[in-house]
Amino acid sequence: MKQIENISTSIIDPESTVNVRISNKEEGIARVRDSIAEHGFLDNYPITIRPHPDQTAEYKYEIVMGQCRLHACIELGVNQIPAIIEHLNDKDAIRLSWAENEGRSELTLSDKAHWIKKIMTENYQEGKNLTQCREIAAKFFAISVPTVIKYYPMAFAPQKVMDMVNKGELRIEDASVIAKNTVGSAKKEDAEQIMTNQAEWISKMDKSHRDEAIKVIKDSEPSTPIDELDKIVEERISQKKGTVILPVAVPEDCVINIVKWGMKQGLGMTEPSIIVGHMVVVTLGGN
Repeated sequence: MKQIENISTSIIDPESTVNVRISNKEEGIARVRDSIAEHGFLDNYPITIRPHPDQTAEYKYEIVMGQCRLHACIELGVNQIPAIIEHLNDKDAIRLSWAENEGRSELTLSDKAHWIKKIMTENYQEGKNLTQCREIAAKFFAISVPTVIKYYPMAFAPQKVMDMVNKGELRIEDASVIAKNTVGSAKKEDAEQIMTNQAEWISKMDKSHRDEAIKVIKDSEPSTPIDELDKIVEERISQKKGTVILPVAVPEDCVINIVKWGMKQGLGMTEPSIIVGHMVVVTLGGN
């Protein structure tokens, strides 16, 4: 049985390089802080730390598992915390942290993509080819190769786009296509803006428009303006449905009511012009 020791919170680095939970830490810290404040810290629920790998660091240890518990104790002024000291290299520490967080279903999609990318990049730099990198990452995290392929491109998207995926505003497949089509096509700042614009544009669509938009993005240059992409999407959908695009002018003060009507119809935050088209079809009994 591993030995549990009471370690001073002042000598544990709260910022970990190997704890895989990056997103939504504040929520976890607040939840744990409230629990500790009410019930106290459970001595049989220790954190895991390792000797700090940076010999010049001001801390003696680095947090591996239990960073929310450590942060909560620090905020509450708790001087000591039960901990298990493990002598772990980076890979073993990351694997252990992944297993713990996955077991509690606390890893966001963006966190998974980040660490999959990290492991793949390290192995690529060591001379492995893409197929080998995928297989190594899959084995490392005990997931399938298709899952690695699905998550990896998303890690190249800006944080705003990854946050949209975490919140369910954007599908991970959409984020991956946007990233794959854009990365390397422009300066980093410009590429990130392109990805953000495309993600925000797609997130407002209903499923049929979103599916078509992803196809259009694959077929278009990354620098294609959103209004041009939108026009192509509408043309393709119209051709499929055998419909005709008509210009529609409505009073400005009606737009809010149009959007509300569309939401009641299950269209979500769709463009008003699309909602009007749906409204016409419903009213006139079209197919």
